[in-house]
Amino acid sequence: MKKPYSWDIPKSTLLFPNDEESGTNVSASESRFNDLPYGEMAFNHSLDGIAVTNSNWVIKKANPSLVRILGYSLDSLTGMDLTQMLDQLNGMDFRTRAKRSMQDSGWWQGGVRFCLAYNEKKHYWTTFHPILDAQGKIDHVIITLRDLEIHQALEEGDFSAVQYDVLTKLPNRTLFRDRLKVALATARRNQAGLAVLFLDLDNFKTINDSLGHATGDHLLKAVAQRLLECLREEDTVSRVGGDEFLVLLPGTESKEAADIVGRRILRAFERPLVAEDHELYTSFSIGIAIFPEHGKDSEGLIKKADMAMYHAKENGKHKCQVFCNSLRNQAKRRYLLEQNLRKGFERQEFVVHYQPKVKLSSGLVMGIEAVARWQRPELGLAPPREFIPLAEETGLIVPLGEWILKQACMTADGLRRVGQKDLTVSVNISARQLLWQHDFVAMVEAALQESGLPPHALELELTEKVIMHNIDASIEVMGRLKNQGVKISVDNFGTGLSSLRYLKKAPIDIIKIDRSFIQELPKDPSVVLGIISLAKELGLTVVAAGVEYKQQMEFLYAHGCEFVQGYAVSPALPAETLITLLKQESWRLF
Repeated sequence: MKKPYSWDIPKSTLLFPNDEESGTNVSASESRFNDLPYGEMAFNHSLDGIAVTNSNWVIKKANPSLVRILGYSLDSLTGMDLTQMLDQLNGMDFRTRAKRSMQDSGWWQGGVRFCLAYNEKKHYWTTFHPILDAQGKIDHVIITLRDLEIHQALEEGDFSAVQYDVLTKLPNRTLFRDRLKVALATARRNQAGLAVLFLDLDNFKTINDSLGHATGDHLLKAVAQRLLECLREEDTVSRVGGDEFLVLLPGTESKEAADIVGRRILRAFERPLVAEDHELYTSFSIGIAIFPEHGKDSEGLIKKADMAMYHAKENGKHKCQVFCNSLRNQAKRRYLLEQNLRKGFERQEFVVHYQPKVKLSSGLVMGIEAVARWQRPELGLAPPREFIPLAEETGLIVPLGEWILKQACMTADGLRRVGQKDLTVSVNISARQLLWQHDFVAMVEAALQESGLPPHALELELTEKVIMHNIDASIEVMGRLKNQGVKISVDNFGTGLSSLRYLKKAPIDIIKIDRSFIQELPKDPSVVLGIISLAKELGLTVVAAGVEYKQQMEFLYAHGCEFVQGYAVSPALPAETLITLLKQESWRLF
């Protein structure tokens, strides 16, 4: 019987296996995964999804088939922590069993349940191959996912499944790339142009979560059909991810001509789509790249169209954006910012400030909210809005968020020990922390134990967007936190699309009214009054955020809001300044 693969590699280097029976011994210099063109070709063109993770199950590399199978973008997959997904969907001891099998047999194989980008749960035939370090410990894991629908279709003789999306019957990423290469060769020969459009469906996740995956599938089919109606026979439209599409327009000579097609698509989706008796409105964010102006090969054109699409989405969605060099410069600036962000974390350039939360009936500070600041050596103090979104995208939010939580717990416990015995501290949590961080609940418990802060003094703030990212998984994690005694607060309340749907299901203690509604006071109080009334009906505590004027505080107090925070009370302060401030018994608010 042939032995399982054995790996002899330096740390963090991927190698092809040594085959002892065949007498083939692949040396380290010859076996680096990324340096072998055939290995790279096999990785990129395999019908099976392939991921390479580190020993903590964080994805370091993913192939195009994994993007297609799971529906996440490559950027989203890179850096994704699979631990919680694997344990929650396959049993809490799943990774332990898989690791034992890899150590004993050299691999693990079986059906594994994964969560797709649009929250559908699906089983895939999965293989885990360990890569061992010099001490024989697991250093990396190669995960292979087989899409059983495609392979069943192949076994039944339906070879179109290799090149076409199973759900929409549109060309898949592989066929699109083939057609793009042919179109590029024709364009070069005829000195002609072509255009690539990258389309991302706006708000598909919300529709999928609220109406179910079956409705989501019907919507994608209807979207595919309408896209085909917008295009010529010689054009190609491909579904390349959960809610992502690519369009090839051969013979398109100018940005203006491609923009006309993009706007035609936007207008077409102003009419509702019918999916399982639902009339649904959706739209696209569209990025456009032109050959040869923006790129001379398929990868370059797709990348530029993708950049333009993200710019369209960041600027309000339902837009069409042609690539330009300023977008390249923005991407470069983003890359440099990401590098500086990582270096800043390593150099301990981050600090935590605290914004007081005051009880209106007494004027006493009853809580503080932890707010991160980036103390850049040459540029000064940066607020969260300048770095938190990028930290979330890159995964740095996981170590940064853990550090913020631990700092906040230690500060709050210290303040409670010197007289502020009823003080609570609130910390903002991202979707990446809540849903993907390795054992997030255990990390929170460890932070409490290390600091000595009692669980009821910690409030974790989640936005509605975070909760709705995966409502069932969010509620499950929130329930485990609640069982520890930690309080759950919904930040920016009122800005989400599905507030009422989760309020009764989720173990929520506090709702924080979004500052955009507070700014309308006292001129337009309807939303604020409605939220206060709803909270009272459900027995929830209400906090008003972003309070800036005395008149706003007077109105909130008169109508039953319990707590306020904002510049009318105090900005976020360093811990040492806050300690001095808290020595005041109470504040005269109005």
